Amino acid sequence: MGRAAARRAEYQEKEYFEEGHIAVVWDELEDRFGVNSKGWKKKFDDAFMQQPHHVEKIAFFRKFLFENFNEILNHILCRYSHVNTTDKLIEYVARKGVK
Repeated sequence: MGRAAARRAEYQEKEYFEEGHIAVVWDELEDRFGVNSKGWKKKFDDAFMQQPHHVEKIAFFRKFLFENFNEILNHILCRYSHVNTTDKLIEYVARKGVK
């Protein structure tokens, strides 16, 4: 069982996205697409630290994923550029998990 599957099992019963799911998304990106999650986590953490204190981590995470991954994921998956694939990934992690 990969890290993503183990973390999904931990959050499987939750139907909403919370901070704990962020690690699951990174693991999914690493497991499915070979993303260097350790490096991207650092980039995300560094960028989040530069945000004003009122910015919520989950909201910034969604924005960060969209800006850095949406275009390339759409290209890899042969989807139209306007498809919000990163939100679909977040929804997948929060609601469905992998059986």
